[in-house]
Amino acid sequence: MMKLLILSFFSSSHRIELFHRVFRWQLKRRRFAKKRRYVFVDRQKGSENLVLVLAGFQPYYWKVGFDNIQASVSKIDADVCICIPKGEGDVRPLYEIAENYGWSLLYLKDDLLAQVQNTAILLHKNAKKIYKLDEDIMITEDFFPDMERAYELSLEYEYEPGLIVPILNINMATMHEYVNALGLRNDFDSRFGKRKRGDTFFWTSPEVAEFLQAPIVESSISDVYRRIKNANNDILMPISCRYSIGAILIKRDFWEEIGCFEVHELGAMGKEEEQVISWCHVRNKPIILASFVFAAHLGYFPTKETCRKLFEKRPEAFSTTTKN
Repeated sequence: MMKLLILSFFSSSHRIELFHRVFRWQLKRRRFAKKRRYVFVDRQKGSENLVLVLAGFQPYYWKVGFDNIQASVSKIDADVCICIPKGEGDVRPLYEIAENYGWSLLYLKDDLLAQVQNTAILLHKNAKKIYKLDEDIMITEDFFPDMERAYELSLEYEYEPGLIVPILNINMATMHEYVNALGLRNDFDSRFGKRKRGDTFFWTSPEVAEFLQAPIVESSISDVYRRIKNANNDILMPISCRYSIGAILIKRDFWEEIGCFEVHELGAMGKEEEQVISWCHVRNKPIILASFVFAAHLGYFPTKETCRKLFEKRPEAFSTTTKN
């Protein structure tokens, strides 16, 4: 049974809002469970750390992406669950990947991104920290230990974070830290102009995507990670603009506080992102950017083909397990 968190300083109207939000989710959950509209291959160990990987649409990234995840997750105690909302592609290779690595797998029979995440969290009852990754995120070798360290540092700095997030190279909120750490800010500004955080130009321009992927393609993701970590050792920064939540650390109690991720119509994308970001800002649960943690994002929809071509040009450059 999901706990309802009602904090003493909330207004009575907000307590009522929280109650109804969670009550509606409980009703949905019971109906959903009754219909058994999912397949769950359960290999969980009962860890307090849970890694959710949303996958099923971009198979050309699976080999490198999942190898990178295994290399990093082996450094912490965590359960991993591949989460597949219903899609049109062949997801049978994901069953093999999950079996080979000893991970769980959840296949939803409806195309509901938020629902598959909610269901996975409910099925992993011991999980207190949830690392959520999209399949087009290439993480670095110390990603999970670094994210854990960032969370502990945020508490030392007297924050109560809603989300811990890494630098992503293609991201409206973190591109500045990426180019600054690599000494590319002047080159970027001269080519594309000075851009504010949150500028949608970052996710609509193939030329920008190519510029931001070039340091990895020309060297390696591990080399870029080392340069960023050396430049930004233990630096945390609250960010106040929208962050695309392809790679986050969220606490289970915060997920419960917001009444789970909001479930919308079939195929809807980004609604839970709007919900979580809004909640962080309104309820003083900051989004904390861990500037010493790095992962590569292989593009928003307008730049997907550009990023795929760059990846396929040198997939080993995005790998932490292959010698370049």
